[in-house]
Amino acid sequence: MSNVQRSLVLALVTAMLFGAAPAAAASCPTAVRFEPTANGTADPGWTGIQHDLPLAGPNLFLGIDCGPAEPPCGTCTIAGAIPDPVLQPQRCANDHSMVCTPATEVADCGGFDRCRTFLGPPEMISGGGIVFCAMQSFAGNVGGTVDVETGAFAPTIPLRVLASGIFGGACARCVGDAVANDGVPNGTCEAGQRGGLACDANTTSPYSDLGSTSFDCPVQFAVEFNAGTFTPSTGTATRMLSSASPNCGSGAPGQKCMCQTCNTLAAEPCFTDADCPPSGGNPGICGGNRCVGGSNAGAPCTGTTMCPAGVCNRVGEPTKPDACLDDTSTPFDCVDLGGDEGECLAGPFDNSCVNHPNRGCTSDGDCDGVSGACQTKPRRCFPDNGILGTSFTVSGTATPPVADVSEPTDLAVLNCIGSTTNPGLNNIGGYPGLVRSIQPGRLTFTDAVFPTPVPTATPPPTPTPIPTVTPMPGSCPAMPAICRAAGDAKLQLVDRSPDEKDQLQWRWLKGAVTTLADFGDPLATDHYALCLYDDTGLRATVEIPPGGLCRGRPCWQSKAGGFVYRDKDATPFGVTQLTLKPGAAGRASVQLKAKGALVPLPPLPSLSGTLDVQLRNQANGNCWGATFVPPFDKRTDEQLKDRAG
Repeated sequence: MSNVQRSLVLALVTAMLFGAAPAAAASCPTAVRFEPTANGTADPGWTGIQHDLPLAGPNLFLGIDCGPAEPPCGTCTIAGAIPDPVLQPQRCANDHSMVCTPATEVADCGGFDRCRTFLGPPEMISGGGIVFCAMQSFAGNVGGTVDVETGAFAPTIPLRVLASGIFGGACARCVGDAVANDGVPNGTCEAGQRGGLACDANTTSPYSDLGSTSFDCPVQFAVEFNAGTFTPSTGTATRMLSSASPNCGSGAPGQKCMCQTCNTLAAEPCFTDADCPPSGGNPGICGGNRCVGGSNAGAPCTGTTMCPAGVCNRVGEPTKPDACLDDTSTPFDCVDLGGDEGECLAGPFDNSCVNHPNRGCTSDGDCDGVSGACQTKPRRCFPDNGILGTSFTVSGTATPPVADVSEPTDLAVLNCIGSTTNPGLNNIGGYPGLVRSIQPGRLTFTDAVFPTPVPTATPPPTPTPIPTVTPMPGSCPAMPAICRAAGDAKLQLVDRSPDEKDQLQWRWLKGAVTTLADFGDPLATDHYALCLYDDTGLRATVEIPPGGLCRGRPCWQSKAGGFVYRDKDATPFGVTQLTLKPGAAGRASVQLKAKGALVPLPPLPSLSGTLDVQLRNQANGNCWGATFVPPFDKRTDEQLKDRAG
């Protein structure tokens, strides 16, 4: 009797004895799906403010390669993520109501590196009395293994997280949709870019005030986490504080901390030096200093003189073992409560709602009026106290599958998470830092195609595109940096009706010494952004993607010892030409021209004070800038012209 025949006989006997159990697969599966079955809990960051954070958890739909065609299938290799139109879709990061494909992301999303495969819909995060919105997406190829016989599951997930920031507000809720993920948009987006338009709810918080969220209800994200590669597992993960652990930051001199970031431009999260790629031709250092900003950004350094126009430091919040106050009498301020959980003996003390974890309160009225729900508790902490030899352990759960379903499947995470692009969020959460979580769920072994829910009523409407393209977070910093100066610079802004008459022209002339290498490789990889600031901060971002074809020809070309970008269609931000010319001091130049409705001009009367215009290379951090000081040569409601230098 063959393996296939044995499988069929076993399925028949199972059905006779136990009723309607599905038949076992006659061949090895080609995909596996992990679905959360309940809220998980997470302890992110060293401050403890966001510990015991309830999370909805990720959806994972992954292709697998088991080798043998028939059972027993054994341990299979995870071969990457499979987009799913409902729970793991490909959407634009700047407007996640827009469906996209990576091959057409410039046309779909209006820019380079915009089409992302998301692990789930936008999620409300409540921590430290602050509610914000976050979404997780893959940052690269997913790998790892899964065992078809035991249910052991260990994916490796390059992860990035978009967030609204601590002052960015919550997600736009989808109100009134009783049945989630049925393809029927019976709800309405409460706010955001599609406020008042129809939506299909994708996930619902257990807390009524957070409600339901939907891919159909996008918000603007201002923060991006450098989350690194996450390694959730149904097994056991342990991390120990050792001499190889990185030094803590300035807040805890001489102590060792669990997590830091590598001394590279990407600032990868790390436990030890072994997690870091080479930096500056030398082995990378976990927790080592690197140039932050300036023309030498990302290079290893020992002093600020090595970082022209930048600083020699580490990104994120200076790390500490915990945020506990010193009671001066107890050697360890974080008391171990068991299970690697701790609380600060002498505070800080936080007020939060018992019926709503992580919601801050000053009275029971903040906790839905439930009597006694607002309680004062010591701050949570990781109880290592910076002591060498202290370890943390977290364990998941694997269950042998029955009829191709493994339940329960609990995924345990013990990872480092890097800093965000928002200093306030780093300060509150304690990033970079350790993150520990447990997520209950189930595994389903299947073929590589899942059925798409069929709408039972009218199909969801096609989302309305934003009139102008939204830049990616991090393209321009919130405030102007110190850049290479020009001996002469010119700026012209024209804002007329209709918008097709809008113009932006900027010339950086007689500039500081710039080599061809300083411009990087825009023909293939280096992404540029023009940043416009006034006294209130960043007012406009104009992006120029690398490579690409414009009317069938390369947009970027090498010319006259430099680079030239030309796009007669003026997409995606209205840029028609960008010229980059290297040269000695007083000889280098940069010139940009943009026109049409896609130029993201702010209303000219709203510009206040001094204007800074900077062109930034996103790959190497180099920038070229000029400052224009009022009174300007010409200023009306429709036109602004000035010269600097």
